[in-house]
Amino acid sequence: MIEPGFYLIDSRGYYLAKEFVSSITSKHDFTMTNTLNHAKCYQDAEEAQALADELGLEMMRVSEVYY
Repeated sequence: MIEPGFYLIDSRGYYLAKEFVSSITSKHDFTMTNTLNHAKCYQDAEEAQALADELGLEMMRVSEVYY
């Protein structure tokens, strides 16, 4: 089951993973996943947008539950 909320996605259609590495040396050292099941979900749109901007990703809203 996919949690409704905000997800971060890159230009290839990959989602920011639930577990991602944030490195001091590079803001872009993070893990992406190709399934929403393993993607990090945010409930706060402002928090999600701020992180998207920092990582160079796009924010996507999921308002329905997908199976």
